[in-house]
Amino acid sequence: LKKREGSNHSQQETESQPQQVPERQLRVQEDRRPTKMPRSIQYSEKYNDEIYEYRHVILPHDFARMTPKGRLLTEQEWRQIGVQQSRGWEHYAIHKPEPHILLFRRPIGTDPTTGKVPDGTFAKVPSVGNNGTTGIPAH
Repeated sequence: LKKREGSNHSQQETESQPQQVPERQLRVQEDRRPTKMPRSIQYSEKYNDEIYEYRHVILPHDFARMTPKGRLLTEQEWRQIGVQQSRGWEHYAIHKPEPHILLFRRPIGTDPTTGKVPDGTFAKVPSVGNNGTTGIPAH
């Protein structure tokens, strides 16, 4: 509030200020902000465990609409929508709350030019289950 200059009156006038938004509304808007879609495809840094290296790719809204829903994408499909990365990556999981984020993995040591997995990569994985399989696809 600003007191009117040159006046003996105690009348006050307000400067033009942006409309105040209730605090509760602000919290809701802030909670939504992190899910804002990018304008171009974004690639994460690589991260890994003992067997795989991983990365995730965030698609912009326009690209996300072009993807098949509820299933993993083939290499041809993710390349067709504009995802660019070296050979050997597979779309391995869907994060249902954020289907515009594609999760990729490839065995550590995969040749990025050919996509060939080094011999013995899965030999260090202990067998699980009655049939001796680990659930990890043989390459």
